[in-house]
Amino acid sequence: MATFNYTGSGGLELIGCAGPNNTAIFAYTAFTEGDAVYIRQNARKGQLEKVVIKKINFLSEVRYNYQDTFNRLWLELELCNLATAQNLINIYNAQSHAAYVLYLKNCNAELS
Repeated sequence: MATFNYTGSGGLELIGCAGPNNTAIFAYTAFTEGDAVYIRQNARKGQLEKVVIKKINFLSEVRYNYQDTFNRLWLELELCNLATAQNLINIYNAQSHAAYVLYLKNCNAELS
């Protein structure tokens, strides 16, 4: 049986960490499970459509999405509360009314 002796030189670089690492994640969400929220895009078009949040999926500390009872996924920016939805609908109605009044003025001017 042969015996080998070797003397090494140089260095060793270790990167990483070992062992269990339990970290608490604190995420502040605008809505909680069971909240009735409204779709912001539909409210901007004058429609009030309600969805109920079934689950919050935490993708990371700052990224998460909401799952409704129909298993659709929503970002926080796509949803709003009732007061915000009603304000968006009121803005839409005011703009529509102003456009309608301007249309009537133009029609009356053409007929005169």
